[in-house]
Amino acid sequence: MGWLDVPGGTFKPDPTVVGHFSAHDGSIAWDPAIAGWVPIHPQYLSPDGTRYVATDTSVTIDIVDARSGSTIAAIPPKYKSDLGVFFVLRYTPAAIFLVQFGKNPPPGLWKIDTSSWALSQVTSEGATWYAVDGSTVWGTRVGAAGYGRIVRVDTSTGVVQEVRPPYEIQFDQAIAGLAASGVLVVSPSSLQSAEVVNSDGASQAVAIPPTIAGSDLGFPFQFQDGPVILFASNVGLVAYDPNHGFQLLVTRPDLFQILGPCAKA
Repeated sequence: MGWLDVPGGTFKPDPTVVGHFSAHDGSIAWDPAIAGWVPIHPQYLSPDGTRYVATDTSVTIDIVDARSGSTIAAIPPKYKSDLGVFFVLRYTPAAIFLVQFGKNPPPGLWKIDTSSWALSQVTSEGATWYAVDGSTVWGTRVGAAGYGRIVRVDTSTGVVQEVRPPYEIQFDQAIAGLAASGVLVVSPSSLQSAEVVNSDGASQAVAIPPTIAGSDLGFPFQFQDGPVILFASNVGLVAYDPNHGFQLLVTRPDLFQILGPCAKA
């Protein structure tokens, strides 16, 4: 674990990571607010960096003070059946969005209100949920008619909208992150195609440079840093910027996971 210089490509290990890994699953993330490491996945951290969700949600969902490590709230999961634990999709100022695993299709989308710490189910829709845009969460759903179905849910009402119906393609697709007024949709295992799908269903193909065509984008080890989506791919550090498309920032195939946003050296 450490710091990657961009565009130089020099990697410098950080010895301060010792003692900060999660005992539950070995996760770790950089928290700019405290200028230190915390034992979680990056998406478990609040936007201001002062709080995070502990990775073990099997007994209670614990909200933790990032600086002191003390528990602020312990929320009962309220399982309706034995579905396993919750995983955080994104921590926003108003809500923490979570998904559950243990069934196929996945058993819906949940949220925790950050003012009351109340846990509620947004929808039982069996989609794979990916990207949170304010009060909207985007996902994909595979049906008998084919792949490529894009859906989104209004988290205040639970109403699910099919943004794009399915069409016949030969590979699965995943939502990598938010892009302009829509989401970036990619073929996750091998980058053969990419497009931006807007809320009205319109889509625009995204050019794939030869330097990254066919590469493994490291999905789901991407990271949304403002409008830019960063990927730890098998060819190096890849960025997608709505204004500039895909770029290979650093040729370094030994990258594994992005643990936090870009920071000034």
